Amino acid sequence: MYNKNIPWKLLGFALLIILLAIAYKWAKSEDAKKEVSIGEIKNVDLGGEESYLSIVLRPKPGEALTVSGWKVSLGDSKIPFPNASALPRQGQINEEKPVVITVPTTLIISGKRSPIGVSFRENKCIGMLGYFQNFIPPLPSKCPECTEETVGYPDYNTCVQNHLSESDFFGNIWRMYLASGTDWTTSHRVVRLYDGKGKLLDTYSY
Repeated sequence: MYNKNIPWKLLGFALLIILLAIAYKWAKSEDAKKEVSIGEIKNVDLGGEESYLSIVLRPKPGEALTVSGWKVSLGDSKIPFPNASALPRQGQINEEKPVVITVPTTLIISGKRSPIGVSFRENKCIGMLGYFQNFIPPLPSKCPECTEETVGYPDYNTCVQNHLSESDFFGNIWRMYLASGTDWTTSHRVVRLYDGKGKLLDTYSY
């Protein structure tokens, strides 16, 4: 005998499949739009000379992320992110404040001490500091007052003074130095990122 309920069961099953597909697509989309993600890690031990990791931040429109006080762990140690100087100057004490992110930004995290004594935001002139200290990864080499014809002592502070008012002066990369002195070598090979309240934001396996 023909069962009139079969078409309705088939319709219900098809609808369920469609809803599951939509939910899966939405979940993937939300994951792709994740505000925070660990993008790369260089070397296993962040205490090494060539070691660093990068963290990509994508705040929502109108949102501000205060990243100073966030913590990163490799193994059992959780090391907080420091305050930083938005505009470092050469040869003077630089003011350090909490880092607040409102636009897509990359954090380059090092377990070592900063070559200039503070964590800092990159700018159009920052590559000039690479003439005197070693930065890992290297600072961008392009700067407006440093060419192959430049002779003498590159004056970073003068470059800042001359170009500070330009709309593209500040970059969207912050160099964060944890200066932890902690050996982060671990057999787990997993990096974890936490916000200031201890919420797990992202993990990275390598």
